Amino acid sequence: MAGDWEWLRGPQSSSGLPERLCTPTASPVLNLGVQVIGSNIVGNDVVELAAQYMAEHARLELWMGSHEPPLGFR
Repeated sequence: MAGDWEWLRGPQSSSGLPERLCTPTASPVLNLGVQVIGSNIVGNDVVELAAQYMAEHARLELWMGSHEPPLGFR
């Protein structure tokens, strides 16, 4: 298990990243947020809003999943 994280010990090129870090999430909205954050076109205020949205989305998912039975949007 510890060997799986050895790549974090030093700077790596993007081609050396594990495949699981290079694949998109199951949520197109979160994938868009990641693209916005990595964009050189938008300003810092837009990056901040995208990151805040992603954090709030994660908090909502955790809250919904903590109920028994888990809540859903349906």
